[in-house]
Amino acid sequence: MRKIFCVVFSIILFSLPLFAEKYLVALFPFENLGLNEADYKIASHLLRDELENIETFELISEDEITKIAGETKVIDAKTALEYGKRLNADKCVIGSIVPLGKKVVIRFKLINVHDNNIEFFDEVESETIGDLNVVIRRVAMGLETRQKFESTATIDTVTEDELTGLKKRQSFHCYGLRLGFTYPQDGTYGGEDRLNSFYGTWQFEVPKVISQIDFGMSASTDVLDMSFDIAFLFPLTRTDFSPFLSLGLGIHFLSIIKEMEDDIYGFTTHDWEGKSGFTLSAGTGVILFRTYNFRIIFDCRAYYSFIDLVDNDAQFAVGFNFGLLMRHKEKTKSL
Repeated sequence: MRKIFCVVFSIILFSLPLFAEKYLVALFPFENLGLNEADYKIASHLLRDELENIETFELISEDEITKIAGETKVIDAKTALEYGKRLNADKCVIGSIVPLGKKVVIRFKLINVHDNNIEFFDEVESETIGDLNVVIRRVAMGLETRQKFESTATIDTVTEDELTGLKKRQSFHCYGLRLGFTYPQDGTYGGEDRLNSFYGTWQFEVPKVISQIDFGMSASTDVLDMSFDIAFLFPLTRTDFSPFLSLGLGIHFLSIIKEMEDDIYGFTTHDWEGKSGFTLSAGTGVILFRTYNFRIIFDCRAYYSFIDLVDNDAQFAVGFNFGLLMRHKEKTKSL
């Protein structure tokens, strides 16, 4: 019965996109208020391409819009509604592109033809012409999700302006601290129940993978585990909430107190027994605020250490930790 339920649920889940409502959308040429013609045509082409990639949008062809609207500039809601109805569109998109010095300001509206209302509007800025393609993508995301510009940042769509402010783009590295607990399993680590963990962490990120280096220790009164681990994190999303899977390899230096009975005085003395070995790790977690120049990380990881110590030929533990990482600030050279 459970298998049948899982199969039915999977079919329903994967079939949902097929039943998503589609809207017939009229994208009217944005009003050009001073941008040079070549850049304006590129921006218009990019916007149409991005909107065509939205599954719930079905764009009316440019030829059909020209056939109905002719040379009329559709730059206000009233005119857009008039031609939108003649085109049998569900929604219309209008806007303007305004150069202000080196900046380019894009204003746009999404109009619902059926209820004569402006469904969504926003204003965005591109600090440079080179950022225009990124901003256009964010315009399309705003029209799709009805979210303001500042809410649509992903790791791929952060602008140069955000790079110099709170957010960043492209590859970068950051460092910070992680704290947590490690729980030995199956009587390993000398039978200890829990270790307190502390790690210094360094991350270097490229588009599809994050390399992470950890140097730290897990310790209790009777156990000390010094560690050096390299892990590869594979994020499952590109947004500020990024779950990930991880695989890693490291070297651990494990020391455990062993008891020794003194035959002469009858006192129990303690001595440390230690060995080192390679460690494999695998786990999962989540990164928060990934597009900002700081990030919070929650991590759960299983460790298997090839260390033959205290009647165990290998040590096995599960660790839970969280940390705060800060983006490394590059030094700027003065001219």
